[in-house]
Amino acid sequence: MKPRLQIILTALLLGSPSQHALAGNWWETNFEHQSPHFGEEGGSGNWGAFVLNPWTAPNPWNVSVGGGQVRSGANSFRFELRPGDCGHGFPPYSEGGNIHGDCLSGSERAELSSTSFDDNGDAWYAWSIYHQNYQFLNGGSPIHGQFKHVGGGGCGEGSSRSACIALFLVSPSGMQVHFDAFQEISPAIIPPGQLNNKWNDIRVHAKWSTGADGIFQVWVNGTLKLDRRGANLQPGMGPHRFRFGIYRSQVSRASNNHTQVVYYDEVMRGGSCESVSQFMTCPGGGGSTGT
Repeated sequence: MKPRLQIILTALLLGSPSQHALAGNWWETNFEHQSPHFGEEGGSGNWGAFVLNPWTAPNPWNVSVGGGQVRSGANSFRFELRPGDCGHGFPPYSEGGNIHGDCLSGSERAELSSTSFDDNGDAWYAWSIYHQNYQFLNGGSPIHGQFKHVGGGGCGEGSSRSACIALFLVSPSGMQVHFDAFQEISPAIIPPGQLNNKWNDIRVHAKWSTGADGIFQVWVNGTLKLDRRGANLQPGMGPHRFRFGIYRSQVSRASNNHTQVVYYDEVMRGGSCESVSQFMTCPGGGGSTGT
């Protein structure tokens, strides 16, 4: 049912239509000229490969593809953030002693982003996530998935509030969905007691719209947890991409920063429920409950 194992680690020279094999290690890459791509054997629906966020902390443990905790197949994406893991973004990394990127804002991240975008219209998404020995932050809410407006600013305090459309964030209350552009936050879709050391399968149905016909539904392990109707885009919002991994905005606010490890597997996008539903049935039937 699954394609032959393909672990993609290539670099795309910006401004060039051709792909080139990445020489050396991704954490030694100059992101101004190269953009490492990752994939795993489970496929990604119609997402294509995923590109490394250039502000990802530049250490070998921050992003990897391999075994460990796996939902299906032989490999999964692994993200690890340790206190102080921050990235500088594009060079030059400093000017006049000032540090750029997340290191300047006091944030930390290890993230992959989709290389393709969505706009107004109907779409289905799915991914499985595993929080390993996860400890909550006091005073911080790490983001483990975000639909982000292309070209917008950051999602933290003092930034463009319309830049982030929906954030899957984790606090001591569990995993919640924050509709950043509308300043709305959902009840917990995964309670804190069901978050740790297990796979949670997430499926999202979105009809992206600035009008009353908008839809944003979230299923967790086969149960509908959120059914939000109405506008989910603000006027003027253009294409948006999906980012996933660990993002800790302004982590200095947390009183207990510590290492966090999260695995993702089967990160999918498709045009129908059946095309992304490997681990739960669809509302009208179809999909699968197998692995």
